[in-house]
Amino acid sequence: MKEMPVKTIVDSQHTQGIELLRNCQHGSDVAVYLVEEGPQKFIRKSAATTNGAADLAREAAGWAWYQARRYPHRKVPICRQLLRGAYRRIDLEWIEGRKGDYRKGLLPNREIIQLAFEQYCSIWPDAQDGLVPLHGDCSVDNLIMNDEGLHIIDWEHFQERGGPWGFDPLYLLYETLWFSTGQQRLPNRKEVAVIAKSLMRLYKTGRLPEAFVLCPLQAVRTFIQDHREIWGGQLRRFPEKLPVVKFSDAQVAEMDRMVRQALNRTA
Repeated sequence: MKEMPVKTIVDSQHTQGIELLRNCQHGSDVAVYLVEEGPQKFIRKSAATTNGAADLAREAAGWAWYQARRYPHRKVPICRQLLRGAYRRIDLEWIEGRKGDYRKGLLPNREIIQLAFEQYCSIWPDAQDGLVPLHGDCSVDNLIMNDEGLHIIDWEHFQERGGPWGFDPLYLLYETLWFSTGQQRLPNRKEVAVIAKSLMRLYKTGRLPEAFVLCPLQAVRTFIQDHREIWGGQLRRFPEKLPVVKFSDAQVAEMDRMVRQALNRTA
């Protein structure tokens, strides 16, 4: 179902306003609300299906993992959850700030993308047996920037040992590029330079797997195709969810060649 904005409902007894923001979007069984209690507001997500409850359980686990590393001195949890039988609900602290706009493509979003790369390099751990925590939906739309820095939201695909180091930021990079190029063209010189600079930032850590260095877009796409179970029914019901897989084989090969060429010029 597509996005369904509705008017705010006011409960006079509790002075609580609830506005439905999303209902079962992108193949998910989760409904998302904005709740206002006086001057306070927060995001509420709820589900009454097995798949939806599992998504919310993963999101709660992801927020706990992220809070411990991004906000290590914070005592109050950002994500609180309620479980009653098949019904699960989580309440998330409202984070005020500015999001990127994925519809504008790569160049207008390069500032927030670079912040995401810096944060990833700073707080993500070294790989154990080749695996690290995976966000799974690292999109420009899931990044918020404010005076306290960058905040990554929407952790419903979280896997504590889910993928290779570097997958999430590279997915972010190439998903945003998709909205610049689609299946119509190759990246221009400035876009290739942004990709090469971002890739070099990951490479300098010494933690980026070789496949992501040699053929980054092919490696990202292959990981998705080989691990579709991470996205479960959502990807089956809504194949548009991960646009990176829609690049053509010819685009993928040529983009990786262009990026290697740019890296060789700067080496």
